[in-house]
Amino acid sequence: MRLNPILGFLPLAAAAGAAIGVAVIAVATAVELKRSPTSIPEASAAGAVPQVLDRHGRLLRQTYRNDRNVHDFLALEEFPDILVQAVVRAEDKRFFSHGGQDWIARAAALGQNLRSGRVVRGASTITEQVVRMIQPSRRTIWTRWIEGWQATRLERAVGKLSILEFYLNEVPFASNRRGMAQASRMYFGRSVSTLGEQEVLMLAVLIRAPSRLDPRAGFSDGLAQRMQALASDLGWESELQAMEPQILADVGLDVDASHFVRHVLGENDGTGAEIRTTLDVSLQQRTQAILQGQIESLSKRGVSHGAALVASHETGEVLAWVVAARDTNEDGAYFDSVLVPRQAGSTLKPLLYAVALQKGWGAGEPIEDEPVDEFTSRGLHAYRNYSDTFYGRVTLREALANSLNIPAVKTVRFIGVEEGVRQLRSFGFTSLDRPASEYGSGLALGNGEVSLLELVSGYAMLASRGRLRTLKTVRGDSNDPTGVQVIPAEVASMISDILSDDAARQLEFSGGFLDFPVQTAVKTGTSSDFRDAWAVGFDSRYVAGVWMGNLSRVRMEGVTGAQGPLLVLRATFDTLNRHQPSRRLWLSEELRSTETCVRFASIPEDAESGCSVRHEFEFGEAIDAPADIDQSERLNISMTMPRDGMHLALDPRIPTTQQSLEFMLEGVQETDEVEWIVDREVVSRDDGPRHQWQLSPGAHSVRTRVWRGDELVAETSDVQFRVW
Repeated sequence: MRLNPILGFLPLAAAAGAAIGVAVIAVATAVELKRSPTSIPEASAAGAVPQVLDRHGRLLRQTYRNDRNVHDFLALEEFPDILVQAVVRAEDKRFFSHGGQDWIARAAALGQNLRSGRVVRGASTITEQVVRMIQPSRRTIWTRWIEGWQATRLERAVGKLSILEFYLNEVPFASNRRGMAQASRMYFGRSVSTLGEQEVLMLAVLIRAPSRLDPRAGFSDGLAQRMQALASDLGWESELQAMEPQILADVGLDVDASHFVRHVLGENDGTGAEIRTTLDVSLQQRTQAILQGQIESLSKRGVSHGAALVASHETGEVLAWVVAARDTNEDGAYFDSVLVPRQAGSTLKPLLYAVALQKGWGAGEPIEDEPVDEFTSRGLHAYRNYSDTFYGRVTLREALANSLNIPAVKTVRFIGVEEGVRQLRSFGFTSLDRPASEYGSGLALGNGEVSLLELVSGYAMLASRGRLRTLKTVRGDSNDPTGVQVIPAEVASMISDILSDDAARQLEFSGGFLDFPVQTAVKTGTSSDFRDAWAVGFDSRYVAGVWMGNLSRVRMEGVTGAQGPLLVLRATFDTLNRHQPSRRLWLSEELRSTETCVRFASIPEDAESGCSVRHEFEFGEAIDAPADIDQSERLNISMTMPRDGMHLALDPRIPTTQQSLEFMLEGVQETDEVEWIVDREVVSRDDGPRHQWQLSPGAHSVRTRVWRGDELVAETSDVQFRVW
C-alpha cells in the first residue's frame, strides 16, 4: 500500500512554516530590541512642574502632574529593608534569581488563566514593569513578548539594584502618586522611614490594584486578606491586628500659602524640580491665625476679608504673605488681597511729608490746623480731622504723628498735587495711574488706591534709609540688591523718628496702643466710609502691613485701622521679636537736636518767655531738592479760596455791605507781604495769607504777588469766580 505523496508532504510543510514563523518572530524581536531601553532615565527636572518650598525647605505647593517622580526620588538604601522585602515578595519573589523574565511564574499564570477561562493572574516581573514605565505601549500578546526580552536586555545593561531603585520610586498609586515616598505621605502622612509592618504590607499589596483597593474609601476585607497572605508568605509571625493601619486620607499641606505660590509662579518661569522661596512657614502660620481670628471677631461689624504682608527690610525678602476671608469657600476668597488696590486712607501721609521735608520744611514747621474748604464739582468740601477737633497751630511732627487731616491737605498743596503723585510713583506706587487732577488735595487723605504690596514696599524704603528695592520672593534672587536712593537718608530717618514718637501723638492717640514694646514706626489708616482699614509699620529689622475690609467694597461698621489691623500688626511684631534682641531704629547722624521756642496753641506757653521750649531734630545741612525742582517750586504758593470757577450767592436777608469772602493763600508765612489784585486793581497789601474781601455781584478775578522781605518770591495766576 502506497502513501499519498501530498499527505507525506504536509508534515514537512508544517515544519517549514513553523520554522519560517519562528524566524520571522526572531527577526521582528531583534528589530524591536534595537529600540528597547538600555539605561534607567534619571529623575530630570527639565520641563517639570516645580514644587514650591519655603526658606527652610518645607512644602508650600506640591504637584503630581509630572510624568515622572522628580520631587521625592530616594536612593535604594533610604527605603526600609522590610519595605523592599515586602514589595519584592508581593510583585516578583524570584527577582534576584531570574534574568529579567520569570518562566516559572509565566507557566503558573498560564495554567491558572486556562483553568479559569479568563485572565486572573499576570506574571510580569519587576523589570518588565520598569520597561513599561520607561517605554509605555499598548498591552497585547506581542508587546508582552517583547517586554520580556527587553527586560532581559535591561538587566544585563544596568543591573538589578538600579532597576529596583527606579521601581520603588516610580511605581504608580492612586491620585497620580508615584513611588513609595509619595504613597506613604498620601496614606499615612509620614515618610517611608517611619513605617511599621502593617503600613509596609499595605503599600506592597496596593501596587496590584491601587484604585480598587484604595483604603481611603474604607479598609476592605480583600485588602486585609491580601495583607495577611503576604505577611504569611514573608514568614512574619505577627498577625494583623483587628484595627487597620491608621489612614490619613487626603493629607494636605500644613500651611495656606496658595496666593503667594501663585504670585511666585507668575513671576518665575514655573519649571524645574523646585523653587525655594523666601517665605517662613512658621511665621506664615502664626500670622494667618492672628489675622483669621481678628476677622472672625469683627465679622459682626462687617469685616469679611483681610491681608497681611511681612518682610525683612534688611534683606528685602518677603517672610509672610497672608490672605484671609471669613468664608474661605466664597468666590472672593480667590482674589489676592495683597495685590488688590484699595483706598489708602492716611497711610500715604508719611511719604508726602517726606517730600515736603525735601522741599524745605522741617519737623518743627508750623502748620495751621483750622477749617479748610475746597471747591469741587459738587460744591464746597469741608475737610476735618477724625475727631472733629481743630488744634490751631501745630508742628509738622505733631501733624504727622496725630495723622491730622487739615495739615496733610496743606502739605499736599505745598508740594503740589502733580509733584506728590509723581513722587509717590517713584516710590513704587504704580497703582496711582490716574491724572493728578483727579486726586487733588484728597491725595493726602488716601483717595488714591494702592496695594498692600506697594504700601509695605514704600515703608520698607523708609526703613532702608530711603532706598527703594523690589521685595524678593525667591531665595538667591540677586536682582536689585541695594535699591535706588529715592529720598535722602536723613529724611527717611526723620519720618521714622516721628512715626515712633508716642509723646508727639497724644492729641489724637493717647493711651499708648501705638507704642510698641520695641521701637517701631507705626501708621494706621481708614478710608472714607470705613471701606478699608490699614496698619503698617517697621522696626530695625522688619516691615509689615495689614489690610481689612470687604472685596465687594461694602462698608464696615466703624472699623478703623486702629481697631482692626493694628492689633494684628502688634501681635505680628511680638512674634517677630520674641527671640530677637531689641534694637532702636536707625537715627541719622545728619539730624541734630536743638532747642526750639514754640508759640503754638497746642503747647502750653511759659508765662515769662511767652513760648514753650522743646527739643526738635533739624537737618545738619540743607536737604538737596530733586534735580528737577528749582527754588521757586519750593515755595509752591497757591490760591485756596476762592477756587477757579467758583459761584457764590449773596444772601438777600443780609445787607451786601456786611457779606464778605475770605481770600486765602497756601504756602505763605504770616510775615510775608501779599498784594491782592481783584479785577486787575490792587485792593490791599497785607501781611499773611488772608484777606477779607467785600462781596460784589458779577464776574471777578483775583491774583496775588508775594514779597518775603524785599524780594518778590511768587505771583499767582488769575482765579475766576462769580457772585450772584
